[in-house]
Amino acid sequence: MVQTPLQTLSDAQEWDLSDLYQGFDDPKLEEDLQELDRRAQAFRGQYRGQLAHCSPSEVAIALQDLEAIHQKSGYLYAFPSLKFSADTRDSQAQQFEDKVIEALTQIENQLLFFELELQALDESQFAQLQEAEALSNYHHYLQRIAEFRPHCLPEAVEQTRNQDVLTGREAFITEEGV
Repeated sequence: MVQTPLQTLSDAQEWDLSDLYQGFDDPKLEEDLQELDRRAQAFRGQYRGQLAHCSPSEVAIALQDLEAIHQKSGYLYAFPSLKFSADTRDSQAQQFEDKVIEALTQIENQLLFFELELQALDESQFAQLQEAEALSNYHHYLQRIAEFRPHCLPEAVEQTRNQDVLTGREAFITEEGV
């Protein structure tokens, strides 16, 4: 028997994403989004305007916190993104992916200050961080920050650029790709 494309599609294997969430109605998904927002707000409250006064060990702790926030962001984004990738006709997956992108953009805007404050440190203080043993795991990250130091924009401008993901060229490309 010859299979039609529709039969092949309906018989296709699905990813088992239950390690992430059970479905779009899984309460853990919404809880994780809210918890991530709380963590980002707490991070901002603790470190914004304080980075110039932090020791290398304190910056390492901050980076570990930031890393954990980004890791959770990745899980939150992966679930609807993979669901939508598996079936681009799934409007629920598309809507939830849009919701997660919007929430993660807001979270990213709360955290944006961190890199900007690192970029704004004076040369000697930044060099001290780059040479600190406590930050050896973050050498590449600090090197990337150093490369972009001359191209630093104010936080409000960078936040606006992040919002373009929702309404600008990237949003258009996502909609057109569907």
